[in-house]
Amino acid sequence: MNATDLLNRIHRSYFRRLRSREYRRLLQGMYDEPVARAWLSWEAARKLMSLPALALLLLVLWYFATVPDARLTAERNLAAQANVTRPVEHDSPVYAMASALATRGWNLIQCDGVPVLYAPPYEAYRVLLRYTFKMDEEAGGCVLPITKRMHMDLLFFPAEESVSREIKSHIHWEDVEQRQPSWMDAEGPVETFDLGEVQGYHVCGRMTVPQQALVRRVLGLKGGDDHVALIESRLAQCSDSRSYWRTLRLLKDCGPEAIPVIERALETGRYRSRGWLMEVLFHMPGDESWRILEACYQQPETRRLFTTVLSENPPDPHWKHAYLRMIEGDPSETYVTVGLDAAAAFAWQESLPAIARVKAAPQSIGQYVNACKAERAIEGNPLSSDLDEAACNIRVMDEFRRMRNASLDLGQPGCEHIIQCGDAEGAVLTAINIAATQAEGPFSSADNTGIALLLRLPRETVLSTLRHLAAATKDERSRSEACEILDAVLTEGATIRM
Repeated sequence: MNATDLLNRIHRSYFRRLRSREYRRLLQGMYDEPVARAWLSWEAARKLMSLPALALLLLVLWYFATVPDARLTAERNLAAQANVTRPVEHDSPVYAMASALATRGWNLIQCDGVPVLYAPPYEAYRVLLRYTFKMDEEAGGCVLPITKRMHMDLLFFPAEESVSREIKSHIHWEDVEQRQPSWMDAEGPVETFDLGEVQGYHVCGRMTVPQQALVRRVLGLKGGDDHVALIESRLAQCSDSRSYWRTLRLLKDCGPEAIPVIERALETGRYRSRGWLMEVLFHMPGDESWRILEACYQQPETRRLFTTVLSENPPDPHWKHAYLRMIEGDPSETYVTVGLDAAAAFAWQESLPAIARVKAAPQSIGQYVNACKAERAIEGNPLSSDLDEAACNIRVMDEFRRMRNASLDLGQPGCEHIIQCGDAEGAVLTAINIAATQAEGPFSSADNTGIALLLRLPRETVLSTLRHLAAATKDERSRSEACEILDAVLTEGATIRM
């Protein structure tokens, strides 16, 4: 601060009433003397800062000098802890089990070679696994990628120690970092679990419920805390769909023991989970799961959902009555096709009357073709799988033809096989299916491979089938397609370019 600034501040704050030039000249002369200059500086500072502001400044300086930021200290400790060199003893008796857990991004960072007194008076081998990830955190107005870590901490107590079930409450766990990434928030809090026994060791762990489920599954642990009860308790704590669904999926690996929990969850139906719970029960065949699924089938509010789940699973003869009902009374084309496939797979003779009714009034051309295939399979005269393969090849080649703007070619292997297969009905059904598929796309009648094939097949069989579809098909769009195909065949309007 120069002399002029100091004199101006003194003038404004302390000597406001003295405005004469003579007094300012006096102060200028005093400022040239060292002692007077020091006094003037002190007076200026004292007058410019009030006593409360000075006290607040001293308090802030004292706080930063004596009370360090606890969060910053914790972060530094955890960062230093992450760089600690830990023993990974490859000759440890638990190393094989520890390395089996090092999957899905988890890295093994500690495996004791000798037992240590972690829970006096019991010794144990410690296994520590780490998952490292990056999170965006705001610091100083900027969003920066910060490296975080979470851990699975396990202790393997030798079985000869006769470890009690209450040992988990006496373990001295190391305070390792447990920061979950945002997509793992649904896993819930970190807890201590009695995981049971395996290969002569009693295992305890500190982790989340889904993590302990992973450890149990990988190591094949038996006993310990009730796994199903832990999942049900965690389900009750879930307050959002994400955490609920993530926990619910753990029931898949629990086997029949989870059926009572699944039944209770079906009753509540939280977060629209009934369909997935039925899917789990379909993979637990047995009287108890069938009883619950049958109840879902009999209830009008869940029957549709049950039918959807049933259609997404391989055919099961246990649900014969459900498949037959799909053929007889379900208005959905998808479900009728599922029922037809099941009837054909198990050759159910009692389905033939219902299949005949589907053929008499099909929902679409595809449904009619599927009904004919199912009927023939039940009667012991199935269509050759070579026809389906030929149709698939034709669709692929036609797609390439469309992209290259090439002309129609009946000389390709798939077409020749359909024309010369010797099964007139099978060939006509396959060609009609191809024609209907291409009629929905960019192909004109002249470029429709299915129509070109129909012109090369027995005319009487072709016309009788197309006339029936043009008259009896329920769906207006499919009926229109059948009429177009019939007109093209009758008038021979398709131009075949060899």
